[in-house]
Amino acid sequence: MLRQTIFLIIFGALSIASGQNGRYFTGLRGMEDSLGNTHLFYRVYEEVDDGFWDYQRNDMFHLDLANASDTLFLESYYGINTFGDFEALILEDIEWINNDPSNYIATGAFSDIDPVIQVFLPDTTFSIWLGVGENVEVSTANPQRVYLEGWYGFGFFRSDDGGYSWESDSFGDPKIINQISNLRVSPFDENILFGSATGPSQFDDMVKSTDGGNSYYVVKPFFVGLDGNLNIIFTNDSLVLYAATGYYERIWKSTDAGENWQFVYHNNAPFFVIPDPDNPGTLYSWRDDSIHSSTDGGTTFLPYRTLSGEILNLYKKPASDLLYAATTSKIYEISPTDTTVLKLLDPVGIGEAPASIAEGFALHQNYPNPFNPYTTIAFDLPKSAEIELAIFDIAGRKVATVAAGKYAAGSHTVTFNAENLSTGVYFYRLQTKSSTQIARKMLLLK
Repeated sequence: MLRQTIFLIIFGALSIASGQNGRYFTGLRGMEDSLGNTHLFYRVYEEVDDGFWDYQRNDMFHLDLANASDTLFLESYYGINTFGDFEALILEDIEWINNDPSNYIATGAFSDIDPVIQVFLPDTTFSIWLGVGENVEVSTANPQRVYLEGWYGFGFFRSDDGGYSWESDSFGDPKIINQISNLRVSPFDENILFGSATGPSQFDDMVKSTDGGNSYYVVKPFFVGLDGNLNIIFTNDSLVLYAATGYYERIWKSTDAGENWQFVYHNNAPFFVIPDPDNPGTLYSWRDDSIHSSTDGGTTFLPYRTLSGEILNLYKKPASDLLYAATTSKIYEISPTDTTVLKLLDPVGIGEAPASIAEGFALHQNYPNPFNPYTTIAFDLPKSAEIELAIFDIAGRKVATVAAGKYAAGSHTVTFNAENLSTGVYFYRLQTKSSTQIARKMLLLK
């Protein structure tokens, strides 16, 4: 109840910061239809003010490469009007069913008073419980089996009819169920789940279920770390799994379906990783503007490609050598010999004359917002400059410096980790050596 109250008070009072509007990509997903055609689903952040409602939007769009179509797919927004009323329809996660881009299940939240977990299906949308749906998992082996993970401990749910009805805390060990996170379901068996659960220390254990969440056992204690991050990566071999832990700085490998794990790789900075769906020994990782590849199961990574901007996500097309990547301003198709820009985002809005990102000095709204503990901050510089991007609490005290030093002209993104800060409203300010500055508001919700 405390978290719901905090969410209501701060989210309801949150006024979207004024300043220069900007549009930028915030995510990319990909899938193949039954004919092997690629469908990309990307998200765009923008601020919209119609004089009465002031919105922050993060809608999802569908880029159908085979038919050369680009359409709005699902809405995601929150806003406040001039009377102080607010509304929110937030999309957090989505999965597609049976290689059909029009058949999906998604989750997030709806709110005009208290936030409630929202389920999105092609023919309906409805609420199931208080909180925010953070993660939805569909079994490839049985698409009728769906799992849903609530945000910040708001429950664990299971459906056996494709998401139309749900079973909640009536099954499973409540000491684990109520705290489970980082949930993943095996593509080979709808009853095999992996996740993390709070152990006897501050560290989280990796847990596994072989009966659809009715019971769990610890496969590796104290595995996840204080940051709470765990990403289970399945391959096309049911025995070979990878796990990224420790702010995604470490890679572990299992060759016995997740019962035992061996450490294979460590990087001193966070990175993200995906498998090649056709080869369990091939991985692709990315950090900042660089993509690396491994062909030895993650033991070594070699440079593969560098893009112009921080990479948000990668998608590897099965049965091909193609990668798709998104930065804040571009979507790319990448082959071993070429890099092609598929979409360049108009930064000023649909129907307006496009402008170079480097023409203005801008600080964009962080995403996600609210966040815990990570959020991404994007800013634009019209020319090379010495800058400082700092975080301040509501009393005006500086609590963190996110970026400092000389940055080139153009668009930049940085990630802020607020694990050492308390729930509340914070401000982030971008300032140059010439005293040009702009500030925005953000919400940390733990």
